[in-house]
Amino acid sequence: MLKDGCFLVEILPAENENNYDYLYQIKKYAEQCGLLYYSKVTWKKGNFVSNTGRKSKNTQDVMIFSKGKARSLRIDAKKTKDTGTPQYMSGTAQMLPAMFDIPPVARKNKIHQSELPLTLCERILQFVTRQGETVLDTFAGSGVVGEAALNLKRNCILIELAHRNVVKIRDRLAGNPFFREVFWHATT
Repeated sequence: MLKDGCFLVEILPAENENNYDYLYQIKKYAEQCGLLYYSKVTWKKGNFVSNTGRKSKNTQDVMIFSKGKARSLRIDAKKTKDTGTPQYMSGTAQMLPAMFDIPPVARKNKIHQSELPLTLCERILQFVTRQGETVLDTFAGSGVVGEAALNLKRNCILIELAHRNVVKIRDRLAGNPFFREVFWHATT
């Protein structure tokens, strides 16, 4: 499904003494699927701090993989100036930050247990996609990736198994002027 040069983004728990084998295995699975490790950016959840004794759990890792060599999204200012036509460098649309410092969604505002902040999703999509492209979220949950995609004039395909979440996603996206429709197909 992923086109050559395009990116796969996964939000994973920060590495610790209990999950480092699991996280390493995810990277190996990605490699076996023909994906290349591109980068990791830490997501610091604003001022949120939850300490479990050894380490505060206020970060997650944004893992970025590419299918083959990363495509060219970043404008090469020097070559563009020299040639007079837009020239691009391989990689994301901008230099990736060392960290995303964005607060999580407040519990009282969440419509799904693992909902990501809209701002985080929009920032990530600005790095790895262009306007008019299609974003695929195979575990849509709250639909926030779809909202971010529509806000940035990207197309989106959201896949969600739970009907109650599909209803929430439809309600969330219904006010967006770029929203078209939701299809629900139940399998038994």
